[in-house]
Amino acid sequence: MLGTFLVGMSMILLTIFERLPIYIVLLSAFLGGAGMAFISGSLEAWAVDEFGKKDVKRLFSDMGTLKNIAGVIASILSGILVKYAGLKYPLFISGLLGVFSPAVLFSLPDNRGYSEGRTLLRKNLKLFQNPDFSMLVFLSLLVSSMLSVFFVVWPVTLKNLGAPKSILGPVYFSLMLSMSLGSYIARKVSMPLRGVSFFLIFGTAITIAIALVLKWNIDSYIIVLALLYVLEVLIGLYYVFMGYIRNSIVPSEIRASAISMISLVNSAVGIVILPLFLSLGELHVKWIICSLLLALGLIPLKAWKTYLSSILSQEM
Repeated sequence: MLGTFLVGMSMILLTIFERLPIYIVLLSAFLGGAGMAFISGSLEAWAVDEFGKKDVKRLFSDMGTLKNIAGVIASILSGILVKYAGLKYPLFISGLLGVFSPAVLFSLPDNRGYSEGRTLLRKNLKLFQNPDFSMLVFLSLLVSSMLSVFFVVWPVTLKNLGAPKSILGPVYFSLMLSMSLGSYIARKVSMPLRGVSFFLIFGTAITIAIALVLKWNIDSYIIVLALLYVLEVLIGLYYVFMGYIRNSIVPSEIRASAISMISLVNSAVGIVILPLFLSLGELHVKWIICSLLLALGLIPLKAWKTYLSSILSQEM
């Protein structure tokens, strides 16, 4: 509740002043970051405990599908508002929704236990002694680094291959819908571990194929666009499978804080890694980096595949 309130306030703050002093922008960024820190992990942990262990995969499938569809709708509506009313009103409306969202959250049951802060921290740090959890964090880190590069370079790639600038917006929306399709398909797959392997293998092949198109100067953005749609479907699959596996490994009592810790590690490394990777070489080199990160992900997956197969065959 506090997280959504702070994120909402960070947006409203940007609409109060006609000219934004730098300290207001920094304060808004601080509130938004703090709010996301509270949200990260807590909503997922609550949902998993509330909806039950048996329906976890379907839960993540529905969440991924609806989130991306809602993102497309919200992006279109905000674009229309910005065009006809300026940037201020979309920010203000989004902020209001965030500020008043705790009213909805109050109606939800509180299924989380409470524990003293030091106890939670100690249990989270002890979890890193488990090699299987450490491999999970390592795999998440590799894929998160790859995705941070991917989401930056795909529009540049299409533009460099001659795609009209006017189609980039519709392409963005349709890629989000492709990810929704992947999230929906994931509920039909009975073996999450094999699904993650499928994502890593075919994701590696697709990203290296895009790198070769750029390297060989094949002037056809249609080929790359088709590959991007397939990759987005695979990303949607990956998010569902990893959500299922992650919540199978982490104990319920520390689930929220552990998921937040994984998110924190990914964000901290991304701050350093993303600028470094983006500064390396030409555009095709960046796609090679994406493929290498996915290929490396197969190593930790193989390292703890046997263990995960045994615990996922049981009830979460």
